[in-house]
Amino acid sequence: MKPQRITPEEVQQWLKNPAMNTGLALLQRIRPNIKVHTLEAVAAKLRHFAGIPQPLPTHRPQDPPTPRPHDPKTPRPHDPTTPRPHDPKIEQIVKEHSRLVNLRSMLDEQRKALGTANDAAIVKQRKTLTASIHQHSQRIEMLYKAKEDYYNKNIIPDMVALGLQTPPETSQPKATDPKLAVRLKSLRDMQTRDQNLLDYQQTSKAPEPNPMPDSKKRFSIIARMEKRLLEIKKLSNE
Repeated sequence: MKPQRITPEEVQQWLKNPAMNTGLALLQRIRPNIKVHTLEAVAAKLRHFAGIPQPLPTHRPQDPPTPRPHDPKTPRPHDPTTPRPHDPKIEQIVKEHSRLVNLRSMLDEQRKALGTANDAAIVKQRKTLTASIHQHSQRIEMLYKAKEDYYNKNIIPDMVALGLQTPPETSQPKATDPKLAVRLKSLRDMQTRDQNLLDYQQTSKAPEPNPMPDSKKRFSIIARMEKRLLEIKKLSNE
């Protein structure tokens, strides 16, 4: 089954009367092969994908949680659905992920508001919004994977490759070959500028999104970004 998108409204409606089978069906629309065995885990994953904040744990005053003894030599397990409170990189990734989910939802509502008319102007607007939604979905997936890799594989996220940090002029990528380091830095700089062109129609970020309209130029930028990302991943792993 091809992955689909779920909306915050669908998740909010489910949360009013959560059922394991219904929630799992929603979750499998995004990740067909996902394996989640508890209702709490299904709810946490659905909230995450829909960009809905996780509820804070509450305890009744008359029934406080009972602390369990902990061996100081054994690391405490970490809940992968919430960021570590003092990790600025992961906090930034989570905030950007949530921002993009909300932006994608807003663009989707704009696309729905166009209706089903097929005149040239409406078709052009619909294509522009669809391209923007697709581009944001790719970034959302990339950010989610970076967070999961950090929690599950202890891989430090590359904030430059994720478009969340501009590389300083003095910084050097992790590479033993100076020529390779220069190439990686150049690729990441170009990736950041192209992403800004798609989101703001300029090479630097702006206060409000201003997606580039549907055009040969836009699809050319998307294509070269995808090709460039493959090269960055290949060089970073060497």
